[in-house]
Amino acid sequence: MRKILSFQDNLGWLSTLSFLFGLQLSLSLYVMSDYFKLVLGSDKVEWIYVLIFLFSFWGLWKMADLVKKWGQVRSFFLFLSVRGLALLAGSLFWSSYFGLFSVVVAFSFHLFLVVSLDLLIESLSKDSITGRIRGKQLALLNLGILSGPFLSGFMVNRLGFSVAFFLSSVVVFLMATILAFNFKLKSKQELSQGKQKALSWRGLKWLLKRKPDLKLIFSLAVLLRVFYAVTIVYFPLMLLEKGMDWSAVGLILTLMLLPFVFVQYPTGILADKKGEKEILAVALLLMAISLVWLFFVEVSPNSFWLVALILMLGRTGAALFEVGQDSYFYKKVNADDVRVINLFRTSTAVAYILSMTIFGLLSLIINSYQGLFLILALILILGFIPLSKLKDTK
Repeated sequence: MRKILSFQDNLGWLSTLSFLFGLQLSLSLYVMSDYFKLVLGSDKVEWIYVLIFLFSFWGLWKMADLVKKWGQVRSFFLFLSVRGLALLAGSLFWSSYFGLFSVVVAFSFHLFLVVSLDLLIESLSKDSITGRIRGKQLALLNLGILSGPFLSGFMVNRLGFSVAFFLSSVVVFLMATILAFNFKLKSKQELSQGKQKALSWRGLKWLLKRKPDLKLIFSLAVLLRVFYAVTIVYFPLMLLEKGMDWSAVGLILTLMLLPFVFVQYPTGILADKKGEKEILAVALLLMAISLVWLFFVEVSPNSFWLVALILMLGRTGAALFEVGQDSYFYKKVNADDVRVINLFRTSTAVAYILSMTIFGLLSLIINSYQGLFLILALILILGFIPLSKLKDTK
């Protein structure tokens, strides 16, 4: 007879999944743009990201129907299985177009895993401690992410891309195993009490009209994802172009991610006590300052520690922003609002589509990656407009 897990048991396994999710993601995420560049033989890799996230955007709206039919846990298991198999195929055939296609499929399913993990976390959250639970899970997820860039950089530098993709697939299969043995995989368990149906498009439009703050936090979420998209794609390419090898790039990206581990949990507690608006304002300012500072720095192997400090400053802002936006959003919805949560998570797809299209075109005019980062800083400053209209939760 299957053991019934307590609330704390579920949170414990959820924490493990959060850590492993971050690890499997970072083992492949930061080497992706260089991998695309190598296989395609071109610096212009933005169009691949646009295609990936066009599919992801479409898939997220179909996901609500799949979750309703199959249940939350079985859908999560399916997405893990597809991503794991695609990464495994990518590791075996990494230098071919089939391997490229497999890696693209794996990356496309990333957002489905993000939403699935979101739904698990939300089903175990209460509004009074949402910030605390979100902060803890994000801290664990980012602890996993912290381990990846240095490992993947080391492996790519010495063993090639195939090993990074293979290890990522192993972690994904481990997540699927944990999910199968510790959650109700065989049942069609719906989210929370399962009494609400996923919103229709008409219902979603009505909800956003009734809750304008959801529209504002969505626009801010897109802004954060634009920051992530541009920096994830262009930071490694810039550092490699300036003479650093993958071992140095992996280390600098690992240092860059340190704030996520130390900042997010206490920020979640602060958000529950004081509200999110001030946190979001400070976060935007830090991200913009870091990008402007980077524009004026001569990036080279000799400026390793200065560049690491600048990138850490920007990621400190991103860490604050991520907890603030998540805490705010999930206080406005519950785990049954599948399509609303999907809308929130389409912010990543929307951001990649917009940013890769816009910055891909800008790169035809601006030959400097640092020039692109300065434009990104100006875009971030525009975020103070919707932020000023946001009604705080405290």
